[in-house]
Amino acid sequence: MNLRDLSSRKGLTLIELLIFAAIFSGAAVIFVAILVSVTQVELRQTGAAEVQQQSQFVLQTVQNAISGASYITTDLPSAAPSSGIRLFMADKAKSPTLIYWDDGKIILKEGTAASSSLTSPAVRVTGATSTKFSNSPGHDSANFVFTMIEFQQSPETIFPDARNGYRARGSGNV
Repeated sequence: MNLRDLSSRKGLTLIELLIFAAIFSGAAVIFVAILVSVTQVELRQTGAAEVQQQSQFVLQTVQNAISGASYITTDLPSAAPSSGIRLFMADKAKSPTLIYWDDGKIILKEGTAASSSLTSPAVRVTGATSTKFSNSPGHDSANFVFTMIEFQQSPETIFPDARNGYRARGSGNV
């Protein structure tokens, strides 16, 4: 074989193949990084929307319960293990109504009915406090403040600022 035969061959050299592979690999890594970043932002937005929706539901439920109460107290029976409010209603079937925080959930118990969670498993309530305000001779009111975060199964997907949570206050007059 002479030099003329080698130069007339069609195809790619080893160096050209290595350069192509390096450029293709670099582009693939960049596209994967962009995809992961976009997915993380989408998950963060979805989680924030879930926390917002759940906290608004809890807040509205607490406000409606407080405004329908004839008497408010923050003294809970021993069946309610943590912070909350006890509302005495005109409707005997719903009296007393307990709203309290237990095991990462906000619990509602109306009268003798079984208790139910106001929050879904998608969120976790990390804290709740309640305060009663007496306004003699006017109406009493109560505040129910809670902190809620999105509940994640794996530590990689927990939001870095999840400890800030969402704070809301439910109040009403009696």
